[in-house]
Amino acid sequence: MANKTDLVKAVQGLVEEALSEKEISVNKKEATAIVDAVLDSIVDLTNEQDKLQIVGFGNFEARTRKARKGHNPQDPTVEIEIPEKRVPAFKPGKTFKETVSL
Repeated sequence: MANKTDLVKAVQGLVEEALSEKEISVNKKEATAIVDAVLDSIVDLTNEQDKLQIVGFGNFEARTRKARKGHNPQDPTVEIEIPEKRVPAFKPGKTFKETVSL
């Protein structure tokens, strides 16, 4: 399983590769700032617009779960109301699905 550190290293490598002709390098701190900015932007835009579409990658969406009835796990005879709430969702795009399924 990859984590945020692995993502930072990958971004750092890609940015340095893309800017190698201009002899510009990116350190780990700068790459972390780039990753943080992208992730924060995805969260903010999804929250504001309810949906963010990145063609080929996928859709980030804020969905509303309906209110429902549930049961207390410690006392199954007690019925409780679970309120409506917004939850994040991701649906991968065609290119993402095809790449992962290889």
